[in-house]
Amino acid sequence: MCNVSIIIPTYNCAKYISEAIDSILSQSYKDLEIIVVDDGSIDNTQEILKKYGSQIKYVYQENRGVSAARNKGILLSQGKFVALLDADDAWLPNKLNLQVEIMEANPDVALIFTDGIKFDWNGRPDQSLKLKDWRSISNGQEGFWRKIAEAQHNDGSILKGNYYEDLLAGNLVFLTSSVLIRNECFKNIGYFEEKLYSSEDYNLWLRIAYKYPFLYLNKFTSKYREREDSLCGAKRMRGYHYKKCDGLMFDNYSESCPPERRKFFITKACECYKIAIWGYFRNREMQNVRMLCHRFLQHNKKCFKIYIYLLFSLLPVKLINFITEDIKLYQWLALEPRKAEGQLACEV
Repeated sequence: MCNVSIIIPTYNCAKYISEAIDSILSQSYKDLEIIVVDDGSIDNTQEILKKYGSQIKYVYQENRGVSAARNKGILLSQGKFVALLDADDAWLPNKLNLQVEIMEANPDVALIFTDGIKFDWNGRPDQSLKLKDWRSISNGQEGFWRKIAEAQHNDGSILKGNYYEDLLAGNLVFLTSSVLIRNECFKNIGYFEEKLYSSEDYNLWLRIAYKYPFLYLNKFTSKYREREDSLCGAKRMRGYHYKKCDGLMFDNYSESCPPERRKFFITKACECYKIAIWGYFRNREMQNVRMLCHRFLQHNKKCFKIYIYLLFSLLPVKLINFITEDIKLYQWLALEPRKAEGQLACEV
């Protein structure tokens, strides 16, 4: 038995995973187990991991996605707490010690998360992951978005409370690798939703926050690696990709959320779909446009422009380019002239 089980899902991350595991072994906290779930890697991950011997538990499965890999690790875990660490991220040495101490002092809390440092694929540090412009997410409303954004830089302050209402505005738990969760809460609220290939963490936070308080520790404990070859795709498309994934997550969550919230989450899903449709249309990724139009129309059949996007998704790209040479038509389709070209602007 141990106090903390660390779950590392990995898929073709051989060049990063040693840094992740070494950052665990360097922790000041030692009452732990490390479970690596290899989600069907075809690189030399298994060979790299042999050097750790009995220091880790290695499990291989056919490729089923990150949610299934995390769930397998959680089901095998023996710890009172579960810590999540992505194979391309890393921890600072006092991460677990800080979090376990705080969680032990707050037995009613299910989850604690922290600030983190973003670094690029070469390992160069960048900046805090905290969102400073909290008004852009929370529509200017007071709450934990503002409290977290305005907390003094890396000051170690702790914010405790019911985060559910704040999570409705957006994913406030900005780094999955910073999270420590009380293991028993999985038995009460369930595991990662395996139907979702992204935003699966956001879905889980919503379900946990509906029943339990959260804690935020304003301290750097984790490092997030920003990769050009990540599953989120090209950097220029990531904003639209995240909107698509959030839309699918809200759509999924609307089926199991509190009944009085169902209309709210369907509306949120459609808002995300609209932005993503525009982004994929601009970049001529018509398969995504078509899929998202169908998802949108399941909930709202009265939006005329969605049918136009659906029609465009069936046309040859050369014909679409010819039609949208008319700038007035292009602006009418989605882009507001007064907004910058790079913004996520949509009028559908």
